[in-house]
This record gives sequence, structure tokens and C-alpha cells, in this order.
Amino acid sequence: MNSKIVALTVLAILMVSSASVVLYSEDSDAAVTVKDGEGTSFTFDSPVNRIITIGAGVTATAIGVGALDKISVCDSYSKTNKDPLFDTLKKYVEEGKIAANGNIYNSGKEQLKIDIIDAAEPTKGNFDKEKDVVLAVVSPSYKANLGFLQENGFKNVMYWSTVDDYSDIVDFVETISLVCNGKVDSNAAAMRAVQDKINLTLEKEKPATAKAFYVTYSAGVFKVGNTTSITTAMIEAAGGEVITKDPTKSASTIEVNLTTLIESNPDAIIFADSQVFNSEEHMKNLRTAVGNDAKIYGLEGIWNNFSIESSKGVWQMASAMYPDLFEGDMPTPSQGSDSTMIYAIAAAIAVVIIVLVAFIFMRSPKGASKRKNE
Repeated sequence: MNSKIVALTVLAILMVSSASVVLYSEDSDAAVTVKDGEGTSFTFDSPVNRIITIGAGVTATAIGVGALDKISVCDSYSKTNKDPLFDTLKKYVEEGKIAANGNIYNSGKEQLKIDIIDAAEPTKGNFDKEKDVVLAVVSPSYKANLGFLQENGFKNVMYWSTVDDYSDIVDFVETISLVCNGKVDSNAAAMRAVQDKINLTLEKEKPATAKAFYVTYSAGVFKVGNTTSITTAMIEAAGGEVITKDPTKSASTIEVNLTTLIESNPDAIIFADSQVFNSEEHMKNLRTAVGNDAKIYGLEGIWNNFSIESSKGVWQMASAMYPDLFEGDMPTPSQGSDSTMIYAIAAAIAVVIIVLVAFIFMRSPKGASKRKNE
């Protein structure tokens, strides 16, 4: 091969290599600015080294975006959760890599405080309270139990409490991915892929809107999802019309007459949380209230949460409400959404074009004449 072609090829490869390094750097090491569920802004120069997760959904999300090894402390509910995705976390707890002895509630708040303060003590832990981040999902009534964080100088504490719609959960997952990885990874991006697939399909097919609602059991009675319920947001993201919303009431779940509700909406689909669906007694009583003809689907405990796993619940809801339109595995992001891959392919094509043009030029009469004159 002519030496000029070789030189051009080497130059092109060096350019592609440099671009690849820059792309990788921009994806993983560039500063990111994010907001928590309260609208507070945080800026991180690079992905944080360590995190503290408060809430099983937060812990599940950290695991889902590949940040399990960054967890210094999680709450005890994450440790005792029966979902298989927590199995490796439990192993880390047993090995002493993660502390998980307390929780946000009054019975566990003191131990949670001890775990977190110890994690930030240089002689005991590896958490930097100036640079690392605490991620907490907590209702306003229990937020005061984390007041010790500010008192002890923890700089980055991010809070989430309620949702207006499903996009709030997606934002939550993407924020944690950005904080931990410096980018939105494919697992977090899958949440938008699910929502986009459902929206596009329903817009195209225009089926009759399915009616549905969520039921749980609390304080000795069945309650249904209201306007601020995460599960209500999930049903709506799946294309359903939630028939239990009452904006005059502030609670996320409210008590209604289930028998009357079903009599007025006989085709309504019921999504029962795991504690109801997995209880023979609760299911018997629920059937008594709604009748044997009502369709009841069970939810995994981790789904109706601020969690990366909630997209699985949304997909299952869509499949239950519109079985002719949605089935099988939930959709995943297309490779086209990965800008790094696009640029890498484009750069590779550029190398081929440069070499081809150089080769044609050197073989052309003009090129040959020039070589002869040289």
C-alpha cells in the first residue's frame, strides 16, 4: 500500500481513538447536575464513590443501575426483602460490607443513625459526607427522623416522597443512574422504552380505555389508590383509567365501598398489592366484596415503589388491561439511543471512506500522473 494511504489511515485511526476516549470521558466522568423529588439541585463533578440508600425501592434502583458495590448503608427493609434481586446485597451485609440494621421508622431510626454516622467516620467507614450522597424515599411525616444528617454535616441528601405521574419515577431512576454512573445506563433507559412503547401502541390502535384500580390492606380495612398513589401513576402509565381517584382527599390510599364500586364498574380490573394477593384470608375477603367475576391481578412488592423495578409492573398492567396489544417480555431501549455507539460506528465508517478515497485517488490517472512527475 502507498505510504500516503498508510499515513492517512493511521491519522484517521488516531482521530477515531481520540474521539472514543472523549466520548467515554463525557459519558462517565463529566459533571452532572440533577434534582431530587423536592426540586433541590445537586452538582457532582463525577460519579460518586459511595451512596447510602434509604428505602427498598432506592436500594433496588441502585442495584439495578449497577451501583451495589457503592452502597455503604441501606435500611433494614432492603436487607429483609424477599425479592431475589436483593440476594447479593444480603451476602454483602453478612460479610460486613454494607450496614443494614436500622430504618426510617421510630423503632429503627436510632440504629439507622448509628450506621450512617459510623459509615462517615474515617476510622470506621468509607463514606465521604462532603462528596458522597444519601438517597432517601421518605414520607413527609417521617422526614424529621433524618434530621441528624444535616446536623452532622452530610452535604448531599436527596429526598423523594410523592408522585404526580409515572414520569416522576422515571426521573428518580435516571437521577440515581446519573449520580452513580455519570450517565443514564440501559437499565434505567428501559423505563422510558416501556412507557414509549405503550403510548405509541395505544395511540395507533385506539382501544377502549380500560378501567382499573389498586387495592391494598391497611389499618384493618381494604383501601384503594388515590391521586398521589405510585400504583395509580403506574396504572395510568399503562393506559388505564383509575376509577378511585378522589382529589378532595389528600391520602394516597383511601377507603371506599368495593361492592358498590364494582357494581358501577363491572369490567374494572383490580391490581392487588403483594400482601393482599399472597394472603388467602385477604383474597377470600376481597372476593366477597367484589364477586367472583372481577379480574384480580397480583403485584410484586417491589413494583409499586419508587423503583427501577416499577417498569416491570407497568408492563404487566398493560398486558392485563390490553392482552391483545401487549404480551411477552417488556421492550428494551434500541441501540440507536446510545450516542456513543452511534459515534463509534460513524467514526469507523469515516476511516473506511478516507482509505477508499485515498486509494481511488492514488489509482486515478491524475494521481498516477502526479506520481510519475514526482
